[in-house]
Amino acid sequence: MLFAVSQNSLRSIISLLWLQRDESLFRKLLLFPLWILSLFVALVVRQRRVRLSPLAHRVSARVISVGNIAVGGTGKTPVTIELGQRLVARGRRVAILSRGYGRKETEPLVVSDGTSILATAEEGGDEPIVIAQALPSVPVLVGQDRAALADMAIERFGCEFLLLDDGFQHLKLARDVDIVLFDGSNPFGNGHLIPRGPLREGKSALRHANLTWITKLENARPGEVEALAAQLESMTGRPPIFSTTRVRDVTELSGESLGTKALAGARVFLACGLARPEAFHKTVQSLGATIVGEALFDDHHTFCAADLASIEARARALGAETIAITAKDAAKIQAIAQAAPDAFEEPLSCRVVVVHVQLEIVSGSALLDEVLAL
Repeated sequence: MLFAVSQNSLRSIISLLWLQRDESLFRKLLLFPLWILSLFVALVVRQRRVRLSPLAHRVSARVISVGNIAVGGTGKTPVTIELGQRLVARGRRVAILSRGYGRKETEPLVVSDGTSILATAEEGGDEPIVIAQALPSVPVLVGQDRAALADMAIERFGCEFLLLDDGFQHLKLARDVDIVLFDGSNPFGNGHLIPRGPLREGKSALRHANLTWITKLENARPGEVEALAAQLESMTGRPPIFSTTRVRDVTELSGESLGTKALAGARVFLACGLARPEAFHKTVQSLGATIVGEALFDDHHTFCAADLASIEARARALGAETIAITAKDAAKIQAIAQAAPDAFEEPLSCRVVVVHVQLEIVSGSALLDEVLAL
């Protein structure tokens, strides 16, 4: 309970500092020391790209990177899944390479061999598990050294295409295509680099991108989207891809489908560990649910039995009928619920459901196939 409160406070501070675009002169003066630090970060990041890019390890497979320049929440996992599905549909041998953020080990690991999932979310990371579940015929490998992972994927699985998840700043592996994503509702935050803002790199880094992609179009302001698209096209020479996010299914924690109307009229308590949980809030609300409360945790939060018990208690106290979680969090929560069946009180007064989303390309599908060389 205290942990969730502390994370909420931290998230509020980050939102105040990073995501608000209209800033008063007083705030700019107050945050001036952070701006000075961000200039130093910009210099280090530029020098790192200049130094490492010529030394990048090149492999025989075609490497496609999915990344961003802003911290978290741009939809890299759904885009990676979409690209994987396109490649598989065309008979390509493909593997996913991921850092496996949140896992405890650092050694390379095969999360899925394209036949079976061989690791837990704790061992391989939550997002690689979600990707492996969505792409059951695609090998998924995790590790800090993705150049080594690339060699492993080619040698062991004979891959022709490698999808590099969150790879725009990973410069040790040469790539053939760099795709950079932007959250359509707030693409640059306040426009500053870390720690003054959410940007990992400045906009000038987009000259290294082959293609840009505006996600979560459903949350964007129309006028701003057109301006953003024009700006991105001027930097890359190609118009961006546009996509929206929609709910694919609502399931039991066990995986049994309930359908997308399962939450209509229900009193729902949200529990999630996301970089930008407001998108999940809007998604569940769009299903006709009444959201009575939420437990927000840090992105990639490692849930424990005490978290689950606290979530259940808070949901019951607010009269919730259902606890809704994301597929990413379900990868960890399901394992804990199985290992510690008393984590949720028995009998459950709230059912636990998983909201599964997928992206839908609105425009740019043909351009995407052209850039991927399909």
